[in-house]
Amino acid sequence: MFLKRFCVSSGLVIACATTHVFAEEAPAPPLPSGAAAADAVGVKAKKKRRKKKAAAEPRQKRARLPAIHQRVGRRWMFLSPVTAHAGLGYARDWFLRDSEGAFAVLGGTITPGMRYSRGRFVVSAPLGVEHREAWGTPLRQLDAGAGLVASLRIDDAWAVAADGGAAWRGRPAWPDMYQPLLDDVGAPRGLRGTDRFGRTTGRAGLEGTWSSDPLRLSLRAELERRETPIDPAWDAALNPTHLVPGDLDRWGLALGARGMAARDILRYRATLRFDDLTHPLEDARDARTGRTHGGPGGAPPNPPLHERRWGLEAEVSARSAALATRFLLRGGVEHNDDVFDDYLTWIRWHAGAGATVKPWRTLALSLDYDLRAREYTTAGYAEGLGHPPLDWGDVRGDLEHRVRAEVAYPMRRRSLTPYLSARWLRSQTNFPDYAPYVYPAGAAYRIDWDRAALQLGAGLRAQL
Repeated sequence: MFLKRFCVSSGLVIACATTHVFAEEAPAPPLPSGAAAADAVGVKAKKKRRKKKAAAEPRQKRARLPAIHQRVGRRWMFLSPVTAHAGLGYARDWFLRDSEGAFAVLGGTITPGMRYSRGRFVVSAPLGVEHREAWGTPLRQLDAGAGLVASLRIDDAWAVAADGGAAWRGRPAWPDMYQPLLDDVGAPRGLRGTDRFGRTTGRAGLEGTWSSDPLRLSLRAELERRETPIDPAWDAALNPTHLVPGDLDRWGLALGARGMAARDILRYRATLRFDDLTHPLEDARDARTGRTHGGPGGAPPNPPLHERRWGLEAEVSARSAALATRFLLRGGVEHNDDVFDDYLTWIRWHAGAGATVKPWRTLALSLDYDLRAREYTTAGYAEGLGHPPLDWGDVRGDLEHRVRAEVAYPMRRRSLTPYLSARWLRSQTNFPDYAPYVYPAGAAYRIDWDRAALQLGAGLRAQL
């Protein structure tokens, strides 16, 4: 659950006395707040300077109230923003999960909450649901989530917030590449369906922020617990490495900074993250061989997989009023440390660029590209007994390209937005493909680890 942020600017109130016709009969005028001494001329000059300064500063846009809102007393207000989206599309996937078909998406969120004293204290309870129906493929999906968010603005600079929530994702009878259906001669002829790709996630977080225009700093701590359905074919005693549930325990810290410059022409943000991840049902692997020693007999099994992950991300965007365009550049690096034996230790670099142009009224055209490259260490997969060589290179690695394009036209005070979208994904890896009864030996897997995917969609988004 992502944390909501609230920012309210403060102003200085100045009291001014009315000039009387007869000065000897008039009381002494009160001094303006924050001034040691000022007469009527000084007050007018000060007002003039402030007006000039306000005109030079970027104008703050006032947030539009949702359709559902009601003032409660003098300082409280009930608000309940509502969003909804619906769309149709076509999806095609090659190599890793070869599939093709149409899909429909329908979902929405509602966030009832109470706001005190123009946002000094806010509490809300977001609820959301989304259903994706597929035709031609069995890749149906249902998501639902609920949470609770509370924030308190201590003063103009400091604020604290706490949040928690749970989310559920159902993927019924998705084809499982590790459970092939075999014909009479033992050759794979299809895939068995499984529910193990779904998950239930619980999360809680605490965040503190300090802001002084135009800079905002934040520190966030987060806990997460994820559980996945257990496939009936998983045997924890005899074959614990086959169809392992993807349960996860995670705690993390994130230090963030964001701001703007040159009257909002330039925006920037950076995030430094650390995450500690434990997979309680998955055994760690030996370097180079990938063995876990799970199952009866032999050496005792390795401990549960434990990873530590560092990441740094930065993003800069610039706005051109003449071109009605905002340009975006981003980049980052992420390092994953496999604590046991470095089999899954890797470093990943990513870079991206994008642009959004508004050629006419509220019509927006956006294009975004993202590149990710990951490289493992020499302790990762290696050629050996039962292990074929890598497709290329000396160490395991993968490369991924993502392209996203969208045309959107907000209308009716921007509460309704029809859109057209396109997404393209291409990923390549040098990890050897699985061939039936060749690699891994004795298994009927047929898996090409490369992937290409195309998704086209059209729909409508609403915000009330």
